[in-house]
Amino acid sequence: MSGHDNPAQGGTNIREQAVRRLAAAQHQVLSRRQVSALGFTRGTIGYRLESGAWERVHPNVYRIGGSTACWEQRLMAAQLWGGPGTVISHEPAGALFGLDGVPTGGVAITSRRGEAPEGVKLHRSSSLQPWEYGPLDPSPDPLSNPWEPTLAESLRVTGVVRTLMAWAAC
Repeated sequence: MSGHDNPAQGGTNIREQAVRRLAAAQHQVLSRRQVSALGFTRGTIGYRLESGAWERVHPNVYRIGGSTACWEQRLMAAQLWGGPGTVISHEPAGALFGLDGVPTGGVAITSRRGEAPEGVKLHRSSSLQPWEYGPLDPSPDPLSNPWEPTLAESLRVTGVVRTLMAWAAC
């Protein structure tokens, strides 16, 4: 990357297109790990933060400047902060599944990470198994097969059974 690529100056390149596609798939949030893998340097990341092109949401998690904040974006940012194996869980997972009586708006994740950033409720688990979570599928009947991981957005959530068990334990 030459210098500090400034998207406002035109010059859309392959990396810029890749980061735009990634952000679009993740509710306009990105992790340092992801953008570094795309070839963005520490200097370029710093420049984007200083210029307002990106905004810091959590340590090493950035939001595209000017993007509209929403609940799903906050969930995705928390998941990215938590890293691989982190899933949306408890009330937010239940709300994503459309379970009756579960409020939206909160942010809770299950992860192996340490202290959570502000606004994120962290549940630690070293026993979360791959079959207990998966990507969210906005299927018309989310309870049709609670044992099978599903797909839609880029949010990973605990399965319905694990979600109900965790929610009941709170």
